[in-house]
Parts: sequence; structure tokens; C-alpha cells
Amino acid sequence: GCTKGGIGYALCAEFAKRGCSVFATARKVESMCGLKELGCHLLPLDITDSVSVRAAIARVLETAGRIDVLVNNAGLSGRGALAEYDIEEAKRQFNTNVFGTMAMVQAVVPTMIAQRSGTIINVGSALGLLTFPFASVYCASKKAVQPMTDSLRMELAGKYLCTSIVVVVDMDSMWANPAPAASVFLSAHVRTLPMYQFLLCVVA
Repeated sequence: GCTKGGIGYALCAEFAKRGCSVFATARKVESMCGLKELGCHLLPLDITDSVSVRAAIARVLETAGRIDVLVNNAGLSGRGALAEYDIEEAKRQFNTNVFGTMAMVQAVVPTMIAQRSGTIINVGSALGLLTFPFASVYCASKKAVQPMTDSLRMELAGKYLCTSIVVVVDMDSMWANPAPAASVFLSAHVRTLPMYQFLLCVVA
């Protein structure tokens, strides 16, 4: 989502400053304070709710008539020992990080194919590449985003769509710091590896 203090908020602010028509989303619209003043459209969205997803996409198409870029950065983290991890909490993480991402992709792909252009950027994590103790569920959910994105790229080959995964390496945000980040610097470098197209982002 685009709650203040996170990566999504910083991306929306930067895109808006560059003249893009930005639709910022979060479960609670009031959590995105400041983006409206930058020219962003604010929409409520719960990516785990199919009705909410359809309503948000319909609103964007009604207002803008097209969708050029989707950034899937909504995420839910958690810590705990796997042998003691609450199953319902694990399901919530997968519903957001994996199935929510899938729901948004399914919602925008028909429009992008029809307009013969579009970019889908799924936000992963370095913890999808590396595994740490007490982060097994989060690591697993972010790991899943990588092959999903990879497969999607191959499935959409020839459809004039671009699909990438952003691997967040380090950041200073409300996720990594209890206080909202005072400033966010985004440096993106494209690396081409077999079967992968990474945007390696460092936010500090």
C-alpha cells in the first residue's frame, strides 16, 4: 500500500513530481496524508478483498481510461519460530503478499492487453532470496513472488507488456524503523540474469 512512511508512499510522491497520473491506494485513505496535495488520487483498497479490488480498478479506468503501470507493493511481515507460528497469521501474510499480488495482476492484465501496453512491477524482498531464522513465513511468501513474476513474464511474452520484480535490499522506512522515514532515496539498477529481470532497489 501507500501508507505514509513506506516505499509505496515515496514512489507515489516521486511519480507525481514527475508529472504522472498517480492512483495511491491503502486500506485506510487517511493513512496516505500528504499525497493528495501532490496531485495523487487516493483510493481505498484491500487487495485480499475481491470486491475492493474490482472497485478500485473500475475507479481508475473511469477516471483515467487506462492503466499504464501497476506497482504491487502491499505487504505484510511477521516474525516467529516456525514450530510455534500461528497458522492463521501465516495465512494472512500469504493472502496479502502472494494472493493479493496475484489478484491485482489478474485485475489489470486484461486492460493492459487490450491497450497493447503496460508494466507490472511486483515488489519482492532480499528475504525472498535469503532465509533467516524467525522469518520463515515472510521469506517463503516473498520467495513465491519471484517465480510468479518470472512465469508471468513468459506467459505475457508477445503481449507488449513488461513485468519486473523489485528486490528491496535495505531501507529506512516505517517497516525498518518505528518512526516514519524522514527522507527516502530510491536508486534502481536493472540487472539481467537468466530467467530474471531485477530492479535492485536500495532505500536509505
